[in-house]
Amino acid sequence: GQILFEGAIFDPVAGELPRRYLIKLIYLTTPLFILGLAAVGVFELLHSFCGKGKILALPERVLFTAACLCALVPLLVAVATGSLVYNGWRHFYFSYFGVILLAALGVALLLGWKPKLAGICLGALIAANAVGLALEHPNQYAYYNVLVSREGQLEYETDYWGLSTKEA
Repeated sequence: GQILFEGAIFDPVAGELPRRYLIKLIYLTTPLFILGLAAVGVFELLHSFCGKGKILALPERVLFTAACLCALVPLLVAVATGSLVYNGWRHFYFSYFGVILLAALGVALLLGWKPKLAGICLGALIAANAVGLALEHPNQYAYYNVLVSREGQLEYETDYWGLSTKEA
């Protein structure tokens, strides 16, 4: 019934949850390298509409954009309308597909630019994320990226299964 967000308790049924809740939890619980790659993907997609893109030709651009919009528009509508969200963003995991598509476009652009360097960097980023998850054991289920300090994580929900109750 209640949600811990930014150190305050909210009742989502009463409409108290801020509209930024979904967007903030998505960027706080997504690995930074995926967010960075998605940003590169957005840049490439916008460039492709200006005729300066390097990856997507017109038919692929239209299909790619349609897929991203199908995934991301429901999320944006929920944020804009203040839809009822209980805890976490698990009801919107399907929207993550759009973020991953944009990240894949970012990977394609980087691999086309400097393939060996991009491959090494991507491998290092994935390895660093895996090490971070290993260091968080047994609490890796409540993943927060480095934008939230370990102390700052106490200001947000850690899980909806009650697994953190044992630690508390």
